[in-house]
Amino acid sequence: MRRPSGDICFDPDEQAQQVIRLIFRKFEELGTVHAVLRYLALHQIQLGVRALHGANKGELEWRRPSRSTLLSLLNHPAYTGAYTYGRKQIDPRKHKAGRPHTGLVVKPPEEWLVLIKNHHPAYISWEQYQQNRAQLKANQNRANERGNARQGRALLSGLVVCQRCGNRMSVQYHRRGAPRYVCRREAAEHGGPLCQCLSGDCLDEYVTEQVLAALKPAAIELSLSVAMQVEQNRYELDQLWKQRLERAKFEAERAGRHYRFIEPENRLVARQLAQDWEAKLSAQKQLQEEYQRFCCQQPRQLSETEKHSIRQLANSLPALWNAETTTHAQRKEIIRQVIQAIRVKVEGESELVHVNIDWAGGFSSHARIIRPVGKWSQLSNYPQLCECLTQCAQSNMTANEIITRLHQQGFYPPKRQKTFTQEMVRALMRQLGLGKQSPPKPHILLADNEWRLPDLARELDMPAATLHSWVQRGWVKKARQLTQPPKYWIIWADDNELERLRKQRQRSAPDILHQRWKGEDPTVAPDSEMTKTSP
Repeated sequence: MRRPSGDICFDPDEQAQQVIRLIFRKFEELGTVHAVLRYLALHQIQLGVRALHGANKGELEWRRPSRSTLLSLLNHPAYTGAYTYGRKQIDPRKHKAGRPHTGLVVKPPEEWLVLIKNHHPAYISWEQYQQNRAQLKANQNRANERGNARQGRALLSGLVVCQRCGNRMSVQYHRRGAPRYVCRREAAEHGGPLCQCLSGDCLDEYVTEQVLAALKPAAIELSLSVAMQVEQNRYELDQLWKQRLERAKFEAERAGRHYRFIEPENRLVARQLAQDWEAKLSAQKQLQEEYQRFCCQQPRQLSETEKHSIRQLANSLPALWNAETTTHAQRKEIIRQVIQAIRVKVEGESELVHVNIDWAGGFSSHARIIRPVGKWSQLSNYPQLCECLTQCAQSNMTANEIITRLHQQGFYPPKRQKTFTQEMVRALMRQLGLGKQSPPKPHILLADNEWRLPDLARELDMPAATLHSWVQRGWVKKARQLTQPPKYWIIWADDNELERLRKQRQRSAPDILHQRWKGEDPTVAPDSEMTKTSP
């Protein structure tokens, strides 16, 4: 506060000082303004503010904390002991004629007109002030900032950087909630193709293993630090409660003195002072009851059971990480404490991904992980896989024997499955023409521009199951199903229809459903005209 002489000093009220120190300490611990605001509201902590105007000018008033007040407190350099002038300057481009207070913008410290450090007592250092401002800037959800930790399933949001172009990769969620990391800066700004993308689960699992392995040697120290921090937080809250009780006691005693000093004959004033005294005594009693409940719920010292539970964290860190009570935001905060950035690069369209982790402290690690891909031909070892299957077919090996050999030689499926299945092997061998010859298909008379569903799927270079789902959803114009076995689906498609289906193939299913629901996409056909006829 500023004295009448012009000197700047700490507020003489101890509680006001402790609340300010608590805010700076909690922001350093929690990392976001909203988290600090929730903490203050949860524990009913109010901010002491000196009134600048009105009848109570200069007196201390206790107000509810707000987001704007916390932002002003964290951004103001006066709490570092620095005297500044010219933090806000008028930008001629934003200034409006006739309105002298318009166009004010906050300038960076290097553009301030006056900056005198160590000018008056400080709550925090200048270095801590700069770290707080950098943290506030990093919490902004912008393309060039990592943003704050949210509740999304992607654990590495804001940390993944594309090693090809150097831009931060964004997060996309599929219909089932599965995340993937996408670099789309080139596509968004210049209309180009996607730089690269990969499944989020494979990268999250790898980074999680590395983080847990890195924290394992320090788990005991972390458990001791947690115990000390819990006791420190409870001690600070207990001190604030005692200061509130002391203030309530003083207010009640002062109201009592005012009542006793009044002349008994002046009953008009005496009745009002008696009501004030009664209100102060009632508030003091209520506050005392709330403090007793606080002491029962959160004693200042940890019990032996609580200390034992915290020490157990050293041996059960993975279990704690995977617990249902641990939120995605909490896992993200742990990762951000030890990792600065994660740079990834996909080898072409293959399943191989190079991952570079920049750890806090300057250390970097490199690894190559496997991501799921959509086609067998995208696998980097696809030629070797085809050669191995050819040898197995020539040796007349069974499906189980082929699976055993594939696992022994280190092959893996393109999806997130870790092992091959019999159906998977048979389908791949049929695709390569290595399986047993199937019986001849019955002859079906087709009209002009009619296709059997498997033949049309091969023409469109898409899975037959996907085309069958299109038929069920009504995304083809005309389709009919035979009434007698084998009940093939027959689809009508001329040249224009083939071109439309190829364009539709390039779009995602959610986009088609959404645009059909809005009725804005003329390229999507109406419900299919399905009629059952005889062959």
